Amino acid sequence: LNFKAERDEDGNVSGLSDGQRIMLRAGLTKLKKLEIEFSALDPDRHPKMLIMCEDTTVTPFVEEFFRSEGLAEDEILRVDSNRKGDLSKDEWDVLREQLSGMDKSNKPRVVVSVLMLREGFDVSNICVIVPLRSSQARILLEQTIGRGLRLMWGDDIFEEAKRENRLLIKQKQSPKSMIDVLSIVEHPAFQQ
Repeated sequence: LNFKAERDEDGNVSGLSDGQRIMLRAGLTKLKKLEIEFSALDPDRHPKMLIMCEDTTVTPFVEEFFRSEGLAEDEILRVDSNRKGDLSKDEWDVLREQLSGMDKSNKPRVVVSVLMLREGFDVSNICVIVPLRSSQARILLEQTIGRGLRLMWGDDIFEEAKRENRLLIKQKQSPKSMIDVLSIVEHPAFQQ
């Protein structure tokens, strides 16, 4: 499967590849499962999915894909490094507020970006990452993973469950819950 966007003869993005659509659907399926599991534990916890695109010309296609999969406009937040220049100061401030308030709100559910790492993105509820970009730069891969390594469930009440999960994962078994477990819909670059 091709994990890069489809491009026309001039090199312009013309749509998402089959591989990208499969990865996005897998991420969305995982997110929905987490939402059900977490709502049973604590209805105020809202898992999020981060999509990291190959460039800013791909993000509108990802956003449209999620709409076609049934997500509402307010469930998707697209933040491109070039969007700040396209938005008024007030619009940009609203977008920044949405980002900073994501942990406490059930919407947006999905964040679509290219290099969110450079935009002061610090959210604890990222539980699923779909990297639609291949990078040979090890630091970018590490930073991408780091977006999801902030603990969502810092409560002591879940400490025993988290300890048991870590032991099961270490033994290459499935965890009993997904509390503080990061899911990456794997791009081939992550296999290394």
